[in-house]
Amino acid sequence: MPARKRRPRAGGPDRWATLNVFADEQLKALTRKTGSGNAAVVWLVLFRNADGRTGLVRRVTVVELADRTGLAENTVRSAVKALLGAGLLRVHKPGLVPVYELAHVRRGGAGSPSTVEG
Repeated sequence: MPARKRRPRAGGPDRWATLNVFADEQLKALTRKTGSGNAAVVWLVLFRNADGRTGLVRRVTVVELADRTGLAENTVRSAVKALLGAGLLRVHKPGLVPVYELAHVRRGGAGSPSTVEG
């Protein structure tokens, strides 16, 4: 019987790389730009709910994000706007309950900044 090919697990190295670059390089800039860590908290919840292969976040409302983060709904809306403005989040499919897409963040080389890829 031939050996079965193993499918890569969702949440493989690219997912960890995205989380690491966000924590190491994007977090500080985002916090300085917005004046608080609220956008980072929302990004982490979106990251946790994103599909590991596509980066798509489906069916997560502002009310759910507020509940999961402990933030007010208006604060969540502001955080989502900050993430969109920073290029860390895109609206993949607009609507009453939009589908978001997390940008894949790549670490920059020695001394160079990280880049956000779509």
